[in-house]
Amino acid sequence: MRAILIIPFLVASLLAEEPAKTEAKQALKENPNDPGALYNLGLACYLSDEYTEAIQAWERLEKLEPGDWQLQAKLIQAYWAAGKEKDAAKRIEALRKARAAGSDTDLSEQKFFIRDQFVVGKVRVFTLEYFELEGDHALLWKFLPRDGDNKVLDRHFSLGSYAMTNELMHANGKVGPNERGFHLDSYHTNGTHQTFGFYSGQPDYGVVRKQVTQILENKLESISSTTTGENREDDATDKQPAAPEKK
Repeated sequence: MRAILIIPFLVASLLAEEPAKTEAKQALKENPNDPGALYNLGLACYLSDEYTEAIQAWERLEKLEPGDWQLQAKLIQAYWAAGKEKDAAKRIEALRKARAAGSDTDLSEQKFFIRDQFVVGKVRVFTLEYFELEGDHALLWKFLPRDGDNKVLDRHFSLGSYAMTNELMHANGKVGPNERGFHLDSYHTNGTHQTFGFYSGQPDYGVVRKQVTQILENKLESISSTTTGENREDDATDKQPAAPEKK
């Protein structure tokens, strides 16, 4: 795997200066197998909503670096954005299997990967998908919004499966004995916690993504809201460096 930059906490590099497609294409004329040029071409196309072209560039790079798990994560994002949900799902399954195999030490140490990013108005949202449902405050997806100036907003969203909530949902028969309940929440830096929905079993990602979009558009109201004066979401797992991005 090539040397790359580690971005603390959440992804920022995608909102940095967009690599020039012309420069990448010129470099590929000189060397069709230039890994950096292929990556930058794919990134430039992705940021320009040219998802098919991004997939083509990154799949060419994949042939050169088949074991690069971060490239796999980028392809997952591109497939999803291109409307190829089944292909994205297959790659997610393959990435999870690769992590479980334990042959890639770097991948084995990761708690999550960036499976998607999408734009709502002037806000770009990064979706982290966790490999394991761990602890009393287990998370599956976390949605981290950044504004047009690349600043983190004062809240984030998560699709969690908390121990206490599961006990209640099992007790009232909302989920079966071998199932987990999930809930979509918003956590604000001022300590406000809002819940927007409960799910019996794991919901479809597209459904939750749409609901997060509706919340940001002020089209979906919370079903409960509390303010404690502090952010109580017990999920320190993303305080480590996020899945590194390449430049």
